[in-house]
Amino acid sequence: MIETELKNYLKNILFIDIETVSEKSNFDDLSEPLQFHWQRKASFFKFDEPKELSEVYFEKAGIYAEFGKILCIGFGGLIDGPEGSLHLKAKTIGGANEKDLLLEFAKILVNHKAKGNLILCAHNGKEFDFPYLCRRLIINNLPIPVVLNMSGKKPWEVNHLDTMELWKFG
Repeated sequence: MIETELKNYLKNILFIDIETVSEKSNFDDLSEPLQFHWQRKASFFKFDEPKELSEVYFEKAGIYAEFGKILCIGFGGLIDGPEGSLHLKAKTIGGANEKDLLLEFAKILVNHKAKGNLILCAHNGKEFDFPYLCRRLIINNLPIPVVLNMSGKKPWEVNHLDTMELWKFG
């Protein structure tokens, strides 16, 4: 009985990882308002040696959803295999059109067989992957799927696992 419950729980977990890059290939390609906002953000960074603004943009812009974009999303989960075993099924989606990528991923989340019991899992997901996905959905004027929408939820109502938190043991 416990083994069956554990397997069912594990099959409800979708492991994800996003890969991000800067939205523009270099600082000079940003609009004037975004250049202003990047200069402001970059003023808070601390470096051992002074760096050019364009170099800082190249190194860091991709990790900020306001200046970056999602290039690909890898995800996977456990499915039933032969003789009651579980097998990992993984897939990566990506492309140059971020809006299409986000629409495809949102559709996967909404249509997942776990429905309301879907659990998202990522390494540093609570601090990076999940908020980044939500911000990019908003920037692309797309709705946030229920499983990603943490607004107004109590911590025990959020179906997110973070392997970095688990590894830190709290």
